[in-house]
Amino acid sequence: MNKKLLALAVASAVAPLYAHAAGSLNIYGGVGMAVESIDTDVQSALGVNSNHSALGFEGSMGLSNGMDAVFHYDTFVNLDGGGDTLFDGGRDGWAGLRGGFGTVALGFQGRPWKTLSHALDPFEGTIADYSSVMGNAGNGSTYFDGGIGHAIIWFGPDMDGLSWHVQYGAEEVEDGANNMGGQIHYSNDMYFVGASFDANDGGSGGTDEEAMKLVGSINLDGGFTVTGAFESISGAGFVDGADRDAFWLAGSYRAGDTRFSLAFATADELDTVDDSGASQVSLGVFHNLAESTTVYAIFTDISNDDGGSYRFVSAPHTSSFDSDLYTGGTAGEDSSAIALGIKYNFSADIM
Repeated sequence: MNKKLLALAVASAVAPLYAHAAGSLNIYGGVGMAVESIDTDVQSALGVNSNHSALGFEGSMGLSNGMDAVFHYDTFVNLDGGGDTLFDGGRDGWAGLRGGFGTVALGFQGRPWKTLSHALDPFEGTIADYSSVMGNAGNGSTYFDGGIGHAIIWFGPDMDGLSWHVQYGAEEVEDGANNMGGQIHYSNDMYFVGASFDANDGGSGGTDEEAMKLVGSINLDGGFTVTGAFESISGAGFVDGADRDAFWLAGSYRAGDTRFSLAFATADELDTVDDSGASQVSLGVFHNLAESTTVYAIFTDISNDDGGSYRFVSAPHTSSFDSDLYTGGTAGEDSSAIALGIKYNFSADIM
């Protein structure tokens, strides 16, 4: 009954938008909460944290020329902070036109580095998310697992499993920074292969950064899935011109409603900083209580070389743990975490 009342209230609020055109409207989102314990070489803490909780709306209206006007926007939801911080910042948001060419839109969207493979990570949306090592250089500034704002976006159409996504973020001011990237992938029921290239133009006085990534995944008989990625980052922000490569491999086995997952990531040293590499190992058990509800237990460990400074990512799409355990400490300090959590996804078509 409460879901029906919510849907009716939202539909009533947006009904004038759809009064003169056939359209659709969907409410979707996810709830993720976990008890997490993080330990480093010198300190530890326990937290109850939000993990990739979000609320979103998307819709379309048919146009007389055969195209659709479409929109999409959502926000992270902070379920553990209380007070006036329930909505924790925009995640994706854009408006545009859809047709045989795909969708062309203006707004904010997860960058091609992210959209290429984020959903392939079996630990996506948890503290063990692969972005602790992949997509960054362990320096707290270079970070590709985010979005591009003020953007022109083109989502290519699905052509028998082949599609792409390109994006350009305007600099907004003269000599300002802009970001851009593109990805292309092919997928079917068994395989996924793809590549992405992203660039951050530092603007006047900034450092230009680039990231290239190759991804492949295969579903095997017997409930096994194996996924791997290789990436190369150049121009890491805190050391001008610093380069490094990284590799990630994950495997999952599904038995009925239970999935067992293991992942390993390793980053070599920056070419300007000795012994600055790191590795991460994650193990997890995920059990579906229902089609849209999962409980899980995770152990993950980051081991830094003597000059490495990789940490767990503190972000709404991983864990909202409020602690300097993420950014504090010194080079060479290791981190580990244990998490017990629940995830619930929902979607409702109300028009």
